[in-house]
Amino acid sequence: MAHDSGDSTTSRRHFREALALAVDSRDQLLAGQVHGSLSHLACHDGNGDAAISHATDGLGVVAREEASAGVRARLFALQARGFASAGRTLDCHSSLQLAEAALAEAAASHAAWLSPFDRTSLDIEVARCLLRLGDVTAALRTLGGVVAGEPIGRVRSQALARLLLVTALVGQARIEEACLLTHQTIDLTHGLGSAVVLDQLRHLTLLLRSHTSGCPDVPQLLDRLRDTFQERSWVTLPLPAG
Repeated sequence: MAHDSGDSTTSRRHFREALALAVDSRDQLLAGQVHGSLSHLACHDGNGDAAISHATDGLGVVAREEASAGVRARLFALQARGFASAGRTLDCHSSLQLAEAALAEAAASHAAWLSPFDRTSLDIEVARCLLRLGDVTAALRTLGGVVAGEPIGRVRSQALARLLLVTALVGQARIEEACLLTHQTIDLTHGLGSAVVLDQLRHLTLLLRSHTSGCPDVPQLLDRLRDTFQERSWVTLPLPAG
């Protein structure tokens, strides 16, 4: 909740305290799960080395646990994101393959209390890696299936998948499609108090500004985005780096 409200400092402190308690409890799956959360925060903050380190530590913790397949799938996917941030393409794809293999095991070994990590979750992580590595075509292919099949109840997950897809569409200069999908995402997230989603919308604003003169849909969308940020100003946003 702290992370989604834009307070990475507090969320990082919570997870570090949680990790110490998980280690004391000797619950290896819980410790691995918290390592994954710390890796996710590092990815979000752009710290690829820390993301790799936390994911690798988590994998070491859960390696001997019989019911660890779902946690391992998430940790391998997060490790891949770290490798993508570091430009380590081969290592990234290798970790994604290991995540795929672990996810195939997970259906038969799921612990009820673990955060869900399913096919959709993995596809979103794959797309993030592909975009980071510059493979926009493959990212579009992956995200197309996610957006078409995402359950309606997971609004935040839907929104993040759609915003990744918009980023990929802009990367291929498919601006009209990007604008339409952004409008749909704004509608979808009405009332959603997520600073992470708003931060992604702000990033898209920057990407779209360079297409103002080339696509008549862009100025109208930028006006709507400005109004959206004003309407949702109650959501705390993280300060931009630098």
